[in-house]
Amino acid sequence: MKEYTPRIYERTNKAELARYACYHFSSAVNIAARNKQILNAAIAEGNTQALMNERFAVGHHKLNDFRYFQLDEFLSEDGATENFLYPQIDKKLLTPIGHDKKLRVVFNPHATVSHLDNCERMETAIKHFGGLDFVILGLGENGRIAFNEPGTPFDSQCHFVDLNETSRLAQNLKAWGGLENVPTRAVTMGIGTILAAKKILLMVSGENKAEILRRALFDPIHVDVPASALRYHSNVNILADREALSLC
Repeated sequence: MKEYTPRIYERTNKAELARYACYHFSSAVNIAARNKQILNAAIAEGNTQALMNERFAVGHHKLNDFRYFQLDEFLSEDGATENFLYPQIDKKLLTPIGHDKKLRVVFNPHATVSHLDNCERMETAIKHFGGLDFVILGLGENGRIAFNEPGTPFDSQCHFVDLNETSRLAQNLKAWGGLENVPTRAVTMGIGTILAAKKILLMVSGENKAEILRRALFDPIHVDVPASALRYHSNVNILADREALSLC
């Protein structure tokens, strides 16, 4: 496969990351609207993206309608979903901006739901609406994008995954009441699904992400660093603060 060089934009801190990401995403949504189209977007719900969502929620940037596709979600064994990803992005972004629930395609968070009803339903919906236009990702300390853990094939589609401890520790353990309460399984868009999008924005912040970002950008592309697969995409922007770029 042909390798491309992502465009890197450095910002001083998380607040600047959020401001630039808001501008980048709202521009894409509003351009689509002017062309009488609805942008198909998948947005990560992570610590780095939280400030971006908050800026939209308080009205700093105007957003036309867009179609929201859920990037990933935990799977519940007992039916409880209070700290899951969709309720968070619904509360912090979608409901505050008045987003139409009819324009949302989300995973079912219950562990008893079949692959057909969860993963294949998502892939079918993406194809039905013409593919993903814009994906906003975060970067895990182990190199994951969405819940694609190290070792995930680059051609993977939506799938169930067993989460490793690094991914579980990255969650808000206080809200969960400890690591033992963080789910061990999840459902996620695959790397192949993400790479099929027209445009990708990777947001990275913090010194703790510096080494894995360096590996993703400059080491040989390998499944051990899922984010390195982004170098196979011709339209990737990386938005990072100085700490995250300190080793690049």
